[in-house]
Amino acid sequence: MNSTAIRAGEVYITDAKKEKNFAPKRKVITLTLALFFVTLLILQIVFQLFIAPELAIKKIEIHCSNSFPLGNNDILKLAELEGNLFYFSINTAQVKNKLLQYSVIKTAEVKKIFPASLYIKVTERVPLGMALVNSGGKTIPVVFDEEGVIFEIGKSVSDYRIPVISGLKFTEIRLGLKLPEELIIYLSELKKLKESTPALFEQISELKFVNKNNSSYEVLLYPLNTRVRVRTENTINDNLIKQIFVVLDIIEKNGLESEMNELDFRSGQVVFKVKEG
Repeated sequence: MNSTAIRAGEVYITDAKKEKNFAPKRKVITLTLALFFVTLLILQIVFQLFIAPELAIKKIEIHCSNSFPLGNNDILKLAELEGNLFYFSINTAQVKNKLLQYSVIKTAEVKKIFPASLYIKVTERVPLGMALVNSGGKTIPVVFDEEGVIFEIGKSVSDYRIPVISGLKFTEIRLGLKLPEELIIYLSELKKLKESTPALFEQISELKFVNKNNSSYEVLLYPLNTRVRVRTENTINDNLIKQIFVVLDIIEKNGLESEMNELDFRSGQVVFKVKEG
């Protein structure tokens, strides 16, 4: 037992010596780390006070389509990016939100490129339909896209080859207003039709939404160059529109247009409705 105790004591004394020898090294490491972090703090302060304010934006890249209605200077003014601009003072999220307040802009991307550049890309809304709204005894045109967002009103409305959408009710008219959600699915289908079959899309003069009940509606389609209207369910696609114009072409070639009032495509089969009297 005595022998074991002595060996244990020897081990204990040896560890104490090692701990004692390591203490100065620990102080050196601690001091080194402290100096390192103080140096970083000083560099950060110097950078923020003297270097960052001098990093001026020297180049701004603006990307948009040729049809975008605003010029580069107008976009910068809209984003409030005028005068002397500095890299670290620009908040890209704020710039993006300011751009999106302009109803014509659908999406906006804003990026800073270190050390002196700013990248801006905007995508405009594409007109899909037009509505005529009575306001103050006047008929005012409004234009919207496939999301149902109104982005042109009144005199600002351009001369687009798009169908008139009727049967809509508005409690107010303002830029950025969105059409009822139940119509958005139809508008997205109409957008696909415009992209896939533009020639037939341009043959649509008017689309009238007719309420069947509180939760459903049907559509009256008025083609160009004919008085025959077409009644459909609340959907539109390539196959349907091709069938409609094939039947209309047959009616015209057989001289039956004057006798026809309406074509009904709701049941999947064409129902001819002749004029009364």
